[in-house]
Amino acid sequence: KRTVWIMFFGAEELGTLGSIHFVKHPPEGFSIGKVAAMINLDMVGRSKEKKVMVYGVATGEGFDEVVKAANNPLGLDIKTTADGFGGSDQTAFVNAGVPVLFFFTGSHFDYHKPSDTADKLNVNDQAVVTALVYKSAVTVINAQQRPKFVKIEAPKMSAGMGGVGLGTLPDYSYEGKGLRISGVRGGSAADKAGLKAGDIIIRIGDKKLENIYDYMNALRQAQAGIELPALIVRDGKEMEVKVTPEKR
Repeated sequence: KRTVWIMFFGAEELGTLGSIHFVKHPPEGFSIGKVAAMINLDMVGRSKEKKVMVYGVATGEGFDEVVKAANNPLGLDIKTTADGFGGSDQTAFVNAGVPVLFFFTGSHFDYHKPSDTADKLNVNDQAVVTALVYKSAVTVINAQQRPKFVKIEAPKMSAGMGGVGLGTLPDYSYEGKGLRISGVRGGSAADKAGLKAGDIIIRIGDKKLENIYDYMNALRQAQAGIELPALIVRDGKEMEVKVTPEKR
């Protein structure tokens, strides 16, 4: 019932420049206001334990039910997020009033490294994730009514991170307070501080962390080479470590 465009956006890592440009300057005859939905896949090739994160399920009326129905025969472990904001190409569309679904299977130790090679793809689970996306898309494409957009306010955060980092890999499926990490880069500030997978960072310096946005804001205000105390939760117990942010 609806036309389908398949797109590959450039410059995502530089700040989703390709998708932002497309939304602001669409091809002649293409109206962003007529887009029924934008379905985004970003990092879906290395699923662990059949886990999939789906962002944006509240941006279109009925999207949550669409995804759950699509998953019924597949049995994936799905975690959903209401808003569609995040560091990928769907953000430009949700900002333009387009309902979105963003499928993501989590970060890994080879993220942004040349060691992220094709032999490490979890092809079997990737096929199941593809089925989930396909079934969800077909439901939206053939629905009698186009999905109604629901505006979800973007989480408050300051722009940028001041050019410093700790070398943590966030656990995007975590829904509690603080930032739980799924791993740390070898030789990074986090590694030197003794942080490890499963740790939950709840404070950096004097900044309490409720979520990943608080974490980013704390780093934005930090300085490379200046040691800071960090409060973490490990195995249910609070402990303090010293971290020294490094230039990114």
